[in-house]
Amino acid sequence: MPAMYTCTSCTRRIFKDFIAGSLLFQSRQSSEPITRCTLRNNRDYSTAAATAIRRDEDYQVSESSSSLPQQRSHQGHNHRPGRGRDVKKSSTAFGPGKQVTRRPGSFAPLYQNQAASLKDPLKLAEAVREYLRGDNYDEARTLVEFASKTTACIVSWNHLIDWQLSKGKVNAAIKTYNQMKKRGQIPDAHTYTILFRGMANHSDEAKNPTVLAKALSIYHSMAADNAPLKANIIHTNAVLKVCARAQDMDALFGVAAKLPAKGFRAANNLTFTTILNAVRQHALRGQISPETASRNRAKAIHDSRRMWDDIVTQWRSGDIWIDEELVCSMGRVLLLGERRDVDDVFSLLEQAMGIPRPFPRLGTEARDKIEPSRQTPHSAMLKEPETVDSDKVIVSRDANGGNSLAITSQDEFKTVKPPSSKGQSAYAKVGRNALSLICEALLSLRMKAPMTAYWKLLTTTYGVKPDGQNYNGYLRILRVARASAETVAVLHSMPRSMLERKTFRIAMAACERDKNNPSAFANGNKVLELMQSTLADPDLIVLHSFLDLACSAPVHSPVTPLRAQHEDPRFASGQQIKHALDRLGPSIIHIKAALAYGDPSSFAGEKMTAASYRQSVILLLRKMISAYDKLLGQNMHQSKVSPSEYTELTNRRSQFAAYVTRLREKELAVQGGGKTRASST
Repeated sequence: MPAMYTCTSCTRRIFKDFIAGSLLFQSRQSSEPITRCTLRNNRDYSTAAATAIRRDEDYQVSESSSSLPQQRSHQGHNHRPGRGRDVKKSSTAFGPGKQVTRRPGSFAPLYQNQAASLKDPLKLAEAVREYLRGDNYDEARTLVEFASKTTACIVSWNHLIDWQLSKGKVNAAIKTYNQMKKRGQIPDAHTYTILFRGMANHSDEAKNPTVLAKALSIYHSMAADNAPLKANIIHTNAVLKVCARAQDMDALFGVAAKLPAKGFRAANNLTFTTILNAVRQHALRGQISPETASRNRAKAIHDSRRMWDDIVTQWRSGDIWIDEELVCSMGRVLLLGERRDVDDVFSLLEQAMGIPRPFPRLGTEARDKIEPSRQTPHSAMLKEPETVDSDKVIVSRDANGGNSLAITSQDEFKTVKPPSSKGQSAYAKVGRNALSLICEALLSLRMKAPMTAYWKLLTTTYGVKPDGQNYNGYLRILRVARASAETVAVLHSMPRSMLERKTFRIAMAACERDKNNPSAFANGNKVLELMQSTLADPDLIVLHSFLDLACSAPVHSPVTPLRAQHEDPRFASGQQIKHALDRLGPSIIHIKAALAYGDPSSFAGEKMTAASYRQSVILLLRKMISAYDKLLGQNMHQSKVSPSEYTELTNRRSQFAAYVTRLREKELAVQGGGKTRASST
C-alpha cells in the first residue's frame, strides 16, 4: 500500500470510500482490483486533467457577474480513462449579445480581434464609450475587468463611474471605484473629480442622505500620509458643492477652513462662489417664521460682507482673480437684505467691474435731493449716516428676547484700485448675469431712470447682448413705472425668437397699469398686434388684459379720435370698445377651432388641463358679452353706437351667448359622464 500515498488525490478518494460504507464497498467488489500499475496510470491522468482544467478556467469570463470570476471546478478523478476529456465549458464572446460555447482551452481566441483594444488604453477607452452610449454597461464592465489584468486602463474605469453617476447610481459608482482599486488600477485626479461632481448632482438630503458622508470619507482619505494622490482645489470645490447641495453648512465651512492661504490648494474664485451661493440658499431654506427668516438673512449678509472683504484683499494683492459669477453671487446675497443692502449692489458692480453708478449712494446728501422719501419737512430726522464703521453691527432685541442682527452699510464696496494686469483688464467681464442682477436690484428699488441708463451703457459700451430673461426683467421695471410707450419700444427691439407668452403678459400689464395715459390703449393695441403676428396660439391672459384696458382706458386715444368737438363722449368710448372687440375677432376664431378640433391642453402653451382651458375661454367670452352690453345699453337710445351698428352688434352678442351656452352644456355632459362612470365602478 505505500504506492497509494504517492498520489494525494487517489489517497483522499480511498479514505473517502473507506468512510462512506458498504454501498461503495459493494461497487468496489465488482470492479477490477487495485494494483500498483492502476494507481500509477490514474495518478498520471488525474494530474494532467486537473492541469488542463485549470489552464482553461484562467481564460473563462462570466457575463452574468459584474467581475471576471475564475470558477475553479474540482473535477473528480475517475479510474475510467477518458472521462475528464469530455468536460465542456461555456464562455461569452467579446461584443454585446454574443454567446459562444467553446471547448476548454479555446477561450483566448475570442479576444484575438480585439487584441489591439486590450493593449492600447486609448482604443480600449473608445470601445468602452461605444458600449456605454448604447447603455451596454455589462459588456463594457466585462471588457474593462478583463483588460485590467495586463493594461493600465484608468480612463476606461472613469467612463464606467461617470456613466453610473449620470444614471443616479451613486452607490454602484462607489463600488466600481473600490473594485478599480482592488484590481490594481490607481485612481487619478480625474477619477475623484468625476466622483465628487456626480455626487454633487445627487446629494439632495431628502433623497440620498448618505452621499455627503461618503463624499467626505473619500475626500479625507486623500489627505492621509500614504494616499497616492492629494486633493487639489478642483476636488475641494466639488466637495464644497456636495455640502452645499446637502445644506450642511458645518461640513462646508469645515472643509473650507482647512484650505491653505496660498498655493495650488488655496481657494479660488469658484470656491468663494460656491460658498456664497450656499449661504444664500441656506438663508432661504424651509418653512420658518418671519422673525427667524429675517435673522437668517441678516446673518447671511453679515458673513458674506466679511468674506467679500477678504476676497477684495486677495484680489488687490493678485492672489486670485474675480469673474462675473463671483460678483453676481455676492450681489444676490445683498438682494436678501433691506434697501441699503440692495443699494450696495451698484457699489459692488462699480468696485469689481468698473461700471459707474448713474445715481449717488444711499445716505449721501446728493441722494437725499433726488430721493422722493426725503422730500419732507422731517427729512433731517430721517437722514441716514453717510459713513459707518466697517465692522459696525447693531444688535437689537427681538420679541422673544433673543439677539437679532441688523446689518448696517459698510465700506467693503468702496472703489479700489485693481491689481495691475498685462494684456487684459483686471475687472470682471460684464455679461448677461450682471445685467440680470441690475434688473432685480432696480426692480426692488422701483427705479426706472437708472435702469434706462444701465441698459444703454451695458448694451452699447460694454457690448452685452441681452437674452430673454434680461428683456423680461427690463419690462417688469417698465411695468412698475407705468411706462407703456417704452414697453412697446422694447418689444419691437427684441428678436422674434425671444418673444414668448410671458413677455406679452408683462407688456400688456404695463399698458393696463398705465391706463390713465391717453395713449395707453393705443400701446396695448400694438402689443396685441405683435402677439397675434408672433405667437402661433393667442394667450388668454393677454386677451383678458386687453379687453379690460379697452373698457377702462381714456377715450382720447389716437386709435379712436373724436370726429368733432361736439360729439358725445360716450360714442367715442363705444368706438374704443368696439375696436377692441374687432381686434379680438381673429383670436376668438382660432380659439374656437382649437376647442373643436385640437387639444386645448397643448394649445394653452402651459401646464393647463382641457377643462381649465375651457373655463378660461368661457370667462373671456362672458367678458366680451359684458362689453357688448356696455355698447348696446338697455335700448338703442341708450347705446354707445350708431343705429346702423346696433343690429349687427346685437347679432354678435347673441352668437357669443349661444356659443357659451353650448360650451357649458358640453362641460356639464362631460362632468355627468365622469360621475356616472365613477358611481358604476
